[in-house]
This record gives sequence, C-alpha cells and structure tokens, in this order.
Amino acid sequence: MIKTLIVEDEFLVRMGLKTIIDWPQYGFQIVGEATNGEDGLELYLKHRPALIITDIKMPKMDGLALMTAIRKLDRNAHFIVLTAYADFSYARSAIGLQVDGYLLKGTMTNEELTGILEKVTASMPESSVSPCDTNSLPSLKKLLTDDSTIAEVCPFSLEENDTVYVACVRIAGSKNPVINESFHSLCRNLLAEKKWEYTEFEDDNYFCILLTSSQDPLSVMGLLSDTIKRYLGRQLFCGASHPAKSTNHIASYIAQAKTACDANILSPEKGFIQIYTPAHHSRSEKVDNLLLALNQALLEQDPENCMQLLDRLMPALQSAGSLKLLNRSMYHIVIILTQYDDSLSETEIIRSLLELDQLDLVFQEIKCRFVEMCKTLPQLLPRNDGYIESAKLFIRNNISQNIKLRDIAEYLHLSSNYLGKLFFSSTGTHLTDFIISEKISAACRLIQETDLLVGEIAQQVGLNDQQYFSKLFKKKTGYTPKEYARLHGKQ
Repeated sequence: MIKTLIVEDEFLVRMGLKTIIDWPQYGFQIVGEATNGEDGLELYLKHRPALIITDIKMPKMDGLALMTAIRKLDRNAHFIVLTAYADFSYARSAIGLQVDGYLLKGTMTNEELTGILEKVTASMPESSVSPCDTNSLPSLKKLLTDDSTIAEVCPFSLEENDTVYVACVRIAGSKNPVINESFHSLCRNLLAEKKWEYTEFEDDNYFCILLTSSQDPLSVMGLLSDTIKRYLGRQLFCGASHPAKSTNHIASYIAQAKTACDANILSPEKGFIQIYTPAHHSRSEKVDNLLLALNQALLEQDPENCMQLLDRLMPALQSAGSLKLLNRSMYHIVIILTQYDDSLSETEIIRSLLELDQLDLVFQEIKCRFVEMCKTLPQLLPRNDGYIESAKLFIRNNISQNIKLRDIAEYLHLSSNYLGKLFFSSTGTHLTDFIISEKISAACRLIQETDLLVGEIAQQVGLNDQQYFSKLFKKKTGYTPKEYARLHGKQ
C-alpha cells in the first residue's frame, strides 16, 4: 500500500476525498489528515507517506511551504495539489516542486483523481496495484426505467405483506461531487450507527434509500436533517414515497420520493419533510394552462389579465413541487418575454435570473419585467411563433421516424399538453393530424418521384404497418397508394 497524507482545511473536501473512491483498491492507504501545513508536516515526519495531497491556501503554513519542506527531506515524494482557483495561477508556483497533478476543488471528479493516482503508481515499479471497478449500488437511473420489483432489488428478506418506503434527501447549495460524496458518506455512517436495515440506490444528486416500515420515515429523515445541519451547517431537503409492498415496482416509488424531495426545495417553508401526494403530479397541468392563458392575454393585449395570471402562476409553481416543471416554466416565460419585445435578449434575462439565489426574488424580477413590457404592450407585436415553426421543422426533418407528440415537446422543452394546445390555437389543426398530413404528403412525393414499393414508401415516412399506411393514405387523398401511383403514370 502507498501511504497517503491529506492536508486540507475544509472539512467537506477532506471527507469527500476520503470517500470519493475506494483507496485500498487502488493500492493507497490514508495514514493521516491535517487542516494546515504545520500539522501536515508533523504527520509527514511521523508516517513518512509517499503521496501528499495538499491544498495551497491554508492557515499557519501554506501548501507551497509544506511541499518545499517535504521535498528537502524526500526527493522522491509525490504531490497532488488542490486549489479553488480556476486559472491555477497561484497553484502553478508548485511546478518547480515536481507536482504529479492538480485538482480544482469545485469540479474535480473521481475519474480525475484516479487518473493521477494511476500515474503515481506507475512511477513506483515496486508497487503492484490492480485497480478494479466497484459498483455495488443499483443504478437509480436504471431502476427508474426498469420493471424490477422491490423484492428483487432489496438485499434483506421481505414477506409478501411487508411494507417498505423509499426516502430521498439532498443537500442544499452544492453541486460539487466531492462535497456530495462526503454528505452521502455521513448519511451512511449515521444509518450504520443506528443499525437500521436499508439499501441505497446510486445517484449523483440524491441520497436515495429503501427502508422497512419498522423505521418511521419522519424519524429517519429528521435525524439525517438535524445531524447534517448541526455538523455541516447546511440545509437538507427530504422526501418519502407512499408505503409500498414487496411486489410493487421500485421505479414508481423512487420517482415519488424524488418528487416529494423537490417539492420540499420549492416550498415556502423550507426544512420540513415531504411525503408524496398525487397533488404533486396533478398540479403541473394547472401551470401549463396558466402559461397558455398568459400567452393568450398578451396576444389580446390585456395587461390587467397578464398581471392577474402572473399572480396565480407563481404560487402554482411553488405548490406544484417539481424542479423540472419550474425550470421548464421559467424558460417558457423568458421565451414569451423575448417573443413580444425585440429589445430583450434571452441570454441577458436568463443570466439576470441566475444571479438571484431566492425563488421569491426570481418571481419578483419576472413580474417587474412583465410590468415594464405591459406599459408598451399596444406597440408590441408578437414575432412569428418560433415554437410552431420549430415543431413543423422537427416533423419534416424526422418524417421517417414514428413521431410522437411527446418527442416534439421534449425537443422544444415544453409539456405535451401545452404544445398541443398552443399548436391548435395558432393553426386550427391538431398536431397529430398535422404529423399524419406531412407523412402522407411526403409519401405522395415519393410515389411521384421514385419507383419504391408501397411497403418501402410506408417505412420511409415512419408508418411501418403497410395496411395502416394504406388506410391513412386513402383517407387523406381519396385514393389507395396504388391508385395514386397509376394516376401519376406509375405502374
């Protein structure tokens, strides 16, 4: 084992480094950790590690002074430098000390770390370390699209009538993978101390676990929340699914827990624990209808109705409890603003909203922009509806595919319900009818311009069932494909 010393003054970064990979499997042993250069040098003299991972900016003795002192004692020592400075201008001072690698604390990943460790190992011929992949946790993304039952993924035995629940928690204010990993590690240690029976599902953003009904979800998540807040000073958001039976599919209950967790983040009363309710899902349609009505009010040049709809929309977004819905709706609002005023820039609006760290302030900024726009609403004319033209272009470019309404909606970052209503209100045609019309029009061109068989043409326009294709073709043109071909001189 290669002895390793960590010298870093931030607790979460130290914890993250210790837990982000399985050090022994890569042939490394962490023999100590220090919060400043002086203590780090003392630990070095005690353990004589071959690898020192150190921050640059630290109290008492900084990382450069520490590496200089160690280099005088051991010309063969290896260093990995941690820094919070994106341009590495200060960290580059360590180049003369023969550093093995640099890691930016805000964005470093386990792949970057293991890549440097493999470089260190390769420079030590006497070390024979064989890294092996470790991925014992079920993948959360896989389970969300899988048909696995709870009994199939649960490592502890369950009777048919036993109940379990899924709990999801996430820490506030950080997308740093190292900090998230240290948060996950603290949660695991806390649950282990309580000797609770649970299984964890792998996910980068959520700490997601399956627990038996013998552990009350409110008690478990309350303990996690209180501990994280006390020791790390960070807010924890918690959500739990309905109780489930062992024969239920796990995916739907993981989705419930994540939805409840996101609802907690959006709640005006942050910090309490959410249990999933069907209302979390059903409220999204109300938001879509309000967005559609807002766009219509602008078309009708009705400022008073615009303000009333905005006042209803903001609470509806908060109570819907969906981060995905919130992000999508904010994007819609930005598009609506720029659609009616050429002087506004999507990029500028989004940047100004991202600078606000509270949801209430974001809503306030949006309303102020609408107020300013409504003052000159009679002079503002909507530009060509980009959504409609983009939808038509998507259909024509993908005519050979089995196009669904949801495919176009996802491409445009809209909900299927909103897009369907918007398309019909703008064109007087249902979007599904338009898709069929475009496919039949493409088929007509292929009949006129090629010698393809009917079955081949059906496949070319994404209608693989030849009988169904022929039925639609006759409905739209009044002819069967063969009759249409003869009409245009084709045999």
